Amino acid sequence: MVLRLSLDEVMTTLISDFVVQAEELASVRVYDLGARNGIDLDFTDGDALPDGRLVFSAAAEEVSESTQGGQGGSVVGIIGVDGAIERMVPLADETLKVEGIDAVASDGLIDLLMCTDADDPLVPSPLLAATLPDAPE
Repeated sequence: MVLRLSLDEVMTTLISDFVVQAEELASVRVYDLGARNGIDLDFTDGDALPDGRLVFSAAAEEVSESTQGGQGGSVVGIIGVDGAIERMVPLADETLKVEGIDAVASDGLIDLLMCTDADDPLVPSPLLAATLPDAPE
């Protein structure tokens, strides 16, 4: 689900009471990202590009009350200014769960920094870097 907020209304809220009201939502859009290895993909983070597109990360993770859950890997994708998903690229390592993403577009490329979560405080989470062409291949 992607929520778009009215900047003017949110700024007013931040100055006054810090409680975002439903009328501040400019739009709500629900996405079906599909599945990876039989596990549904869900958004984990997003970063806006200057042209209005949104680069996002999504992960496939089964979670229950009794387990940390199985992992099906992660994808990186781009939502166009029209709200449609332009593309999704799966990460080759299906054990990585990307939960944070930073995107910078320049010279026909999108440079990404991605942080992962191993779901274990004793396991360091790697910081990943990747580059995507700024146009579908």
